[in-house]
Amino acid sequence: MKEGIIFTNDFSEYVNNSTYIGLLEDSISSKEELILDFKEKFKFPHGSISWDSLDDLLSDFSWINATRIIIVHNNLPSLPDHDLRIYLSILSRISFFDLGRNLEDFEQRYERKAFDGVIAIIPTKYEKRVREILA
Repeated sequence: MKEGIIFTNDFSEYVNNSTYIGLLEDSISSKEELILDFKEKFKFPHGSISWDSLDDLLSDFSWINATRIIIVHNNLPSLPDHDLRIYLSILSRISFFDLGRNLEDFEQRYERKAFDGVIAIIPTKYEKRVREILA
């Protein structure tokens, strides 16, 4: 199982026939803008403009009919350092993906679709900065 943020410029290898992709806006400059963009892109059913609410909603995508969720960033949000650290920590914690998981066996056994991951994608040019922030 792969956990944490994936740094890549091409996320196509992570897309399957039941993937929901949310492409975040490039010019986000506040916590409020970021959370409102998530609410719009991921159709959040409830929640306030807070880190706790975002954390809760990113941990449960049951209202979206997909087996995989991809959160795509073309840029890092231009947030104050403290807020960026909180946001990246949330992303790192909620992100997981199990490429080796046998979903067909699970789906046949339990007669329902298997959820196999929330993938946070950030371009490779930001990897060093993100790792430094999360260190």
